[in-house]
Order: sequence, then structure tokens, then C-alpha cells
Amino acid sequence: MSRTRVRDAASEAELSSESETKAQPTGGEAEPESTNGSDKASVDRAVRPLIERFRARRPDADTSLIERAYVVARDAHRDQMRRSGDPYIAHPLGVAMILADLGLDDVTLAGALLHDAVEDTALTLDDLVADFGSDVGTIVDGVTKLDRLEFDSKE
Repeated sequence: MSRTRVRDAASEAELSSESETKAQPTGGEAEPESTNGSDKASVDRAVRPLIERFRARRPDADTSLIERAYVVARDAHRDQMRRSGDPYIAHPLGVAMILADLGLDDVTLAGALLHDAVEDTALTLDDLVADFGSDVGTIVDGVTKLDRLEFDSKE
């Protein structure tokens, strides 16, 4: 997966969020909105493009796991910035958007959103397993181990 593609997907989500937020009279964080029509599930507008991409491939699928994972990841990374100056959540959101385009399920997208949380925040793998289940925990644990792999390249 190329860094450019992840950055482009994350930028698209941020631009969508910024344009919709500008239209709000408060100018602050977007008001919570449920994408499932339930009163309990609420999430800000930054995740809307991800939900739309997911629903394009899985129109009847429940999005509550994705929404909860986004909120946990966003809040865990709230005060963190990447070296590029982008909000930390931009990378996990971009990865999740690419995986949504590939038609992957809600468990995989939740893992994508949370994949940096164990390494870069106070959240533990046990926290994620307790809140999101062992499948999400296994995905997050596997992704955190990818940086230990060494590849031979002709470059």
C-alpha cells in the first residue's frame, strides 16, 4: 500500500470534514450524527467518507463497530501530530478508507482505525480486545508486528 494513496485517502476525508464543518454555525467539532439511524451511535463528520465507502460495497451492513473504533482512535490520538503536521488519526483513517474500497468488513476496518493505538497511546491490546473483541485485537496485534519484518529488495 503506497504512502501516497493512504495520504490521499486521508486528505479526502479531512477535506470532506472541513467543508461540512465550515457550514456549521458553531465552527467547532461537527455535531454528532448517527449513520445507522440509532440514537446511541454517534460520530463526527470526519468518518463520513469512510462509512460511505464501506456502505458502497456493503449497503446493509452495520457500521457501529467502525464508528466506535473511529471515536476511540480519534480520542486516543487527540493531541498527537505526525511529523508531516497532519493529525495522527489521518493515517489510520486513510488506511481504513483504502480497505473499505477493497470491500473489507467492519472488523478489518476497526482494526485499521485502531492499528496505531497500541503502539502510540495509553491503550493496550487487552483494552482493545475487551472493547472490540478478539478478532479486532488479532488484527491490531498482527499489524503492530509488521515493522519487525525485514524484506530483501533489489532497490
